[in-house]
Amino acid sequence: ILIILIIMAPRTPSSVHPPANDDVNERAVRKVELSKYHLQFQAEMRNSVMRTNSVMRDIEMDRLRHQERMKARDIEHARKLKEDLDWHEQNMKKDRSEKEQKMELEREMLKLKREQLEFEREQLAFELERDRKRSKTN
Repeated sequence: ILIILIIMAPRTPSSVHPPANDDVNERAVRKVELSKYHLQFQAEMRNSVMRTNSVMRDIEMDRLRHQERMKARDIEHARKLKEDLDWHEQNMKKDRSEKEQKMELEREMLKLKREQLEFEREQLAFELERDRKRSKTN
């Protein structure tokens, strides 16, 4: 039974016969190639990270430029609104001033009209009184 176990046991090449010089060279070549591929992979990863960082920087710069443009647009919009507001306020003051002047002129005209009417009333009262005296004397 022991002999069957020994015969049936899994065998690796090194357990069957010691590695030949060619096997050692192949392993060394594979190890160097794996090391080379590993270094290439690391370099590609670094390049990829640097490209990603560059893209992220570009995106952030675009976002900041956009933000600045929006801020400048908002400032310009606010300035125009203030100009419009000032213009309307100026027109309202001008209109108010013109209306006040017109009202003042109308008041003056009404005052003159009232004085004229009072004068005419006094004149009519005087003529009426004169006519009464005349009619009494006749």
